[in-house]
Amino acid sequence: MRSPDHTAAVRAVFDPRARRPEAGTMPPPTPRSLLTHCRDYYRDPLSALTLLLISAAYCYGAGLALFWYHSTALEKGGPPIPWYVHWLLDDTIAFLTLTPVLAVTLPFLTGWSVRIARRRRAGPQRPRRAWPWFALLTGVAFALVTAPGPLVHDALVGRGTPLSDAATRAFGDPALQIDHVHHYGPVAQMLQQLAVGAVLYPVFAVLTVLAVRGVLRTR
Repeated sequence: MRSPDHTAAVRAVFDPRARRPEAGTMPPPTPRSLLTHCRDYYRDPLSALTLLLISAAYCYGAGLALFWYHSTALEKGGPPIPWYVHWLLDDTIAFLTLTPVLAVTLPFLTGWSVRIARRRRAGPQRPRRAWPWFALLTGVAFALVTAPGPLVHDALVGRGTPLSDAATRAFGDPALQIDHVHHYGPVAQMLQQLAVGAVLYPVFAVLTVLAVRGVLRTR
């Protein structure tokens, strides 16, 4: 039987026309009921749409800022290929690998954001909005999950890897060769990623949620 609580939760976050969550709705998911919660959560088409939009915003939008941060601000360099090819390669791999992680965690984060909104009422009959909590929880959780991202990146598409060599053969330009690069230890790289991601991902989550709510409001 389909559980209405999951639909109520995702609508409470993304649909501005939906009623705000009331007490007693949407108990938070538990790991024991993971498959059931994911199944019920994605029965609402809005859930699948927001999954793809948030993942794209994180991997390509925030990913573009992180690409500049790592390659230019931190001077880590990269293979001699155009920057947009490097960015698309990195972030497409991130999108393909991290979207399943988001797919599993979003039902939990949606439920928890609704639960927090219920507990922090703006008045006796007015629960606070759930979407700011959703943006904060999702952004921080994604920043924590992707903290090892630079190390994974170096293992998959760093210099000397098969993917990097293939991209260099296809799009390489000797004029783009960078001779002087800075090297950082594993802990430093993870802390750099976490510090910037903890700011970027909540911001992009807010932008994505507001965009979805704006589209639904005009329909």
